[in-house]
Amino acid sequence: MPHRLVSCLIVGLWLGTMGILLLQEWQQRWLAPPALPQTISDTSDDPVEWRVFRSGLGPDGAWEEPVPIGVMVSQLQREQQGGYLSMVHQLELDIGQLWYHWPVPESASQLRLESRLEMGLFGEVQRLRIVGGWSSWSRWLLVLDVSPRPDAQAFVRLMLNLPAGLWRQEYTVPWSIQAVPVNSLGPPDRLPGLRPGQRWDLPSVDVLNWANAPGQMASGLVQPQAVSLDWHGHVLSCLVVQVHRPGLQVFWWVAQDSPMRDRVLQQMVQWSNTKLILVRQPSVSRRDLLTPPAWFYRMP
Repeated sequence: MPHRLVSCLIVGLWLGTMGILLLQEWQQRWLAPPALPQTISDTSDDPVEWRVFRSGLGPDGAWEEPVPIGVMVSQLQREQQGGYLSMVHQLELDIGQLWYHWPVPESASQLRLESRLEMGLFGEVQRLRIVGGWSSWSRWLLVLDVSPRPDAQAFVRLMLNLPAGLWRQEYTVPWSIQAVPVNSLGPPDRLPGLRPGQRWDLPSVDVLNWANAPGQMASGLVQPQAVSLDWHGHVLSCLVVQVHRPGLQVFWWVAQDSPMRDRVLQQMVQWSNTKLILVRQPSVSRRDLLTPPAWFYRMP
């Protein structure tokens, strides 16, 4: 009898250990974000151009045909001295076309914006900085600076350069240093190793809608079925990642076919009555955007 009891205990311990290992493997496989080091380090240093389109909800409740309103150029920059990587997005946007239901003056319609995501050698997010303003005024309007901390929080500094003076707000928000943040104006270049049904939590940033400023974590889900996307005359199989948080939905179309495998071909940001669509281009025509204007860095 004692020998049988010992055997049962050993078998039970073995089964319990195997169950824990299988559970950890399942969590790592289905609840982990795409590996951040591979997401960034395997990215080419060559710039990528994105065309920006806006679609509004018509009076009949149907989405209107997308209208071109801007262009973006992104590039991975490797800092030799600091030993970190930066994914930089330079945007030129007709804000009057985006907020077409608002009386935006023509002199303030051209928005120039830079988004800079800095990562360390091991893929951890170290800083996200967004600065933007009106091209015709040659002055910055907003600065959003997010500094993640190791306790799953981030320190946020938001500044607005208003005619009445400088407005500043500082606060902390939930954050993750192991996941690429969803940025309404900064699509990721690559999302490798996606699997249908994969889920993970990721921080979100939406500078075009102050109601969705940093402050909540979003949930990402890879749709169960791949879809076909007509990308500049080439029909490619894509996995679609849907990111959701209250008041905001973001979709990424990630190619599964060579030679564009794991590349994000399209990002769509959807609010209640507006869609912002960013489409990756096969070539770059606006290299001038890679040089930011000097007034970006005239901080008080």
